[in-house]
Amino acid sequence: MRVVPVLLLAAALLALPASATRLDPKALVLQQNDVPVRYVFDANESVPLPNAFFAVTPELRAIVARTGQVTGYLAEYLNSDPPRWRYIQSMVGVFHRPDGARLYLAWFDRSVRRREPKYLERRAVSIGSAGWLYSAPSEPATVVIWRQGRVFAMVTCSEMAGHQKFALALARKHAQRIAAALR
Repeated sequence: MRVVPVLLLAAALLALPASATRLDPKALVLQQNDVPVRYVFDANESVPLPNAFFAVTPELRAIVARTGQVTGYLAEYLNSDPPRWRYIQSMVGVFHRPDGARLYLAWFDRSVRRREPKYLERRAVSIGSAGWLYSAPSEPATVVIWRQGRVFAMVTCSEMAGHQKFALALARKHAQRIAAALR
C-alpha cells in the first residue's frame, strides 16, 4: 500500500515551477549510483515538475508565486524482486531564493499535518537547514523532507523493511549532492 508516499508526493507536487536556472534539478535528485543495485531507474515515473503541473488550484498558484519556485524534478527507482515491489522517490524543487525554500518547507509541513494529523508520526531531522521525517505506523513507508539553500528536497521509501533508517541514509546522500551543486 502506497498511501503515505502518494499523499505526501501529491502535497509536494503542489508547487514546483519551471523556468531557466543554473541548477539542473535532474542532477540534484538521487542518481542510479546512489541507490542499492536492485533498484532500477523508472523512466515512466520520473519527470520534470514545471509550474504548470502544480498550479492547478488557486491555493497552489498562490504558493508557487509566493515562494518563487523555478523548477523541479521527480526521480523514481523500483525494485520489483519478490515478495513485493519497493520504491524510492527523490524529488527537488528549486527556488529563486533560500527564503522560497523555507516558505515551501513550512507550507508543505502544514499541509501534511492538516491532511493526516492522526495518521502520521513526525519528527525533526538534521538534514540541510531544516527537515522533517514522516512515517505511518500502519505502513512500511517513510518520507523525509528538508530545505537546503534555495532547494526543497524529498526522499520517499516505501514497501520495505527498515524504511526509516534507509530513507534517512538516502536523504543524507541526496543532501550531499545538493550541497555540492550549490557550491
